[in-house]
Amino acid sequence: MCTMGALAYSAKWLFNPDPVNLVSGIQTTFRFNTYIVLAVSARLLAPSGLELMAITIACLVPISNALSVLSLAHRSGQGLLIELLKNPFVLATSAGLFFNALGVHLPEMIQMNVSRLGNASITLGLMTVGASLQWVSTKKDGALVIYWAFLKLIALPALTLLGANLLHLPPAQKFNAVLFACMPTATSAFVMVNRMGGNGSIVAVTISIMTLVAAFTIPFWIYFVND
Repeated sequence: MCTMGALAYSAKWLFNPDPVNLVSGIQTTFRFNTYIVLAVSARLLAPSGLELMAITIACLVPISNALSVLSLAHRSGQGLLIELLKNPFVLATSAGLFFNALGVHLPEMIQMNVSRLGNASITLGLMTVGASLQWVSTKKDGALVIYWAFLKLIALPALTLLGANLLHLPPAQKFNAVLFACMPTATSAFVMVNRMGGNGSIVAVTISIMTLVAAFTIPFWIYFVND
């Protein structure tokens, strides 16, 4: 994730983009769409693989959100620590991990309502991104979007596969790692960038393009790793 963030920031020298657009989209190169991850995993993985994927998601969600806050903190005019303590994504995930570690479970009624809200958030997130969608206004912004999509859908899975081979991971773990890495960015990136004073429009375009292109790159990586 840190590598992707650094590569995304290198666009500052490659394309000389608007600084606001640059910091707004850095997070799209290392965040991931949890809903697509779980949907694909449920179709492809055995129960043990699903458990490993759930652990991966639970561990990396706080990290990815913290890095996203780091890239945008100066836009909000507040310190990094304050933004982390106020960020609902970081707070919710950290609280979930904490209560799960303690073995504490929500009452069934609350769990059911929270689950329904979570399911509704998928549709609401996509509607929000779609309503804000407008094509980039300059060639520099277009180059940024294509560069970020390349990093997320091609470079990150390739580097993950290389690392898995160097570490001699078992086939099941290697497949899980690459499957996780090749997912498109999260729709919540749009929510966060608007909340923290960035450019939501360029992030909305990036999310849409990544999601569309991922329909082709995800099968490619699944086939490539299994071949």
